[in-house]
Amino acid sequence: MPEPITTPGLYDLTPEQYHRDPVPGGSLSQSRAKTLLREAGPARFRHYEAIPETKPEWDMGTVAHAIVLGKGSERLRLIDAKDYKTKAAQDARRDAYAKGMTPVLPHQMRQSEDMAEALSRHTLAVETLSGRHEVAAFHKRDDGLWLRSQFDAMNPECVGDYKTAADASSWFARSAWKYRYHMQGAWYRRMLAWLTGEWRPYRLVAQEVTAPYLVSVWELDDLAIRQGESDMDEAIAIYQHCMRSGQWPGYPDEIQTLSPPDWALDDEIEID
Repeated sequence: MPEPITTPGLYDLTPEQYHRDPVPGGSLSQSRAKTLLREAGPARFRHYEAIPETKPEWDMGTVAHAIVLGKGSERLRLIDAKDYKTKAAQDARRDAYAKGMTPVLPHQMRQSEDMAEALSRHTLAVETLSGRHEVAAFHKRDDGLWLRSQFDAMNPECVGDYKTAADASSWFARSAWKYRYHMQGAWYRRMLAWLTGEWRPYRLVAQEVTAPYLVSVWELDDLAIRQGESDMDEAIAIYQHCMRSGQWPGYPDEIQTLSPPDWALDDEIEID
């Protein structure tokens, strides 16, 4: 366990140490803040605070992060099986989760190694993900609220973020908006500026998870950054209101009106 963090700054922490939140009294992370902006977000936030959200489909991204960034492979547990259909493989996966490790099948490990090799040939991606890895940032605002974030990579040119994707083409912009990477970028830029006085670009390295594992590099424009800052401020306001009131609402406690969507009113669609 890391020492409690009581001084704002940049720290080298593992993702597990970071996600345990070493700030006494707690802090708000950008990933948790995104939850607050969803429908019924406060209720979801409160639930995941007690029971962290996990999904097996996230494992491949975790494995790829460790192999591509060259940090964290000791947190992977290789499962000697071709899939998780057998009881032995399922038990081994549960044991890995229980010990805070990420299970990985042999073919997934080979895939991640192939992805790392493909990325190594992309000069701009390599430069973006160079420098210090898994850098945790902690900032205390004037109102006493602690904020935190963890950068995949930090170097003199930018803050780099590695994302696996089904499609790293121009369609990646849709995923970026869906997952609020614009808010993540704004959050990272502000955190770094608060702690170092430097405003650095936030760049995303997107890599496809199917061969030939193509790579693209993205940087948010001013409009995206402004929207991200607005989302960040809104999420913080929701968090502070819920903390003060002790209320973490879900969907409205009232009857809502259900009207046919525009597509359902098409003349060619029959509504019973």
